[in-house]
Parts: sequence; structure tokens; C-alpha cells
Amino acid sequence: MTREWLWGIILFFRAVIFGSLLGVYYDFFRVMRILFTHPAWLVAVEDLLFFLPASLTHIFFHYARGEGETRWFAVLGVVLGFLLYLASAGKIVRKGALWIKRLVLKKIAPPLQRRRERIRNKRKEKREERKLSSKRKKSRDRKDKRS
Repeated sequence: MTREWLWGIILFFRAVIFGSLLGVYYDFFRVMRILFTHPAWLVAVEDLLFFLPASLTHIFFHYARGEGETRWFAVLGVVLGFLLYLASAGKIVRKGALWIKRLVLKKIAPPLQRRRERIRNKRKEKREERKLSSKRKKSRDRKDKRS
């Protein structure tokens, strides 16, 4: 095996690792979308925050590691690494994020909603008591004026 072949194999495996790191970076945004609802404009901003740095680092990776040339097998390695990550660890991360969301919606959110409703009801009762007391006070003042 010549040095060029060995260099190409090493470059391919570095590209696979780089692609999997891009998958980790992508998963950050994917988890945020799972856990929190986003308006369409924020999804577009997130896409830009993924694609701009990812494309720039992809270009710099090929320039630095490929001796100034884009090698087709290195591009294939990046795509393969990204897809392998999404098919393996990415699935686990996605399922974990969905599990956390279900846990929050089932176990944590209902008690907080009940507590919030109790606080709202207490505030509403206090407002109604103030209205009643002010009405009573006004009616007493009218009676006092008549007498």
C-alpha cells in the first residue's frame, strides 16, 4: 500500500468523524425543536445557524485536510458519517428528547397548571371581595348622606 492510499484512507475516516460531529451539531437544533414549539421564522433562523457554520467548516475541512482540493471520497465520508450518526446515536438522542417531553407534559406540567389555576382563583376571589366591599362602602356612604 502506497502512502497516497494510506493518506486517502485516513482522510476518509477523518471525514466520517467530521460528518458525525456535524450530526451532533444538528441534533442540538433537532432536540430544541422537539422540546419547544417554534414559529416558522425561528426554524428558518435555526436552519441558517446550522447550515452556515456547517458549510464553512466543511469547506475548511476539505481545504485543510485535502491539500486544497475537494476529494470525492472525503465528501462521501462526511455524508456517510452524518447519516451513520443520525441512524445510530441520533435515534437515541431523539427518543430521549421525546421521552423528556412526554415526562414533562404528563408529570410536571399538570401540577403546575393546577397550582396556577388555584392562584388565579384566589386572585379572582380577592378582586370580587374588593368589588363587593367597595359597593358596600358606597351604599353606606349614600345612606349616610340621606340621613
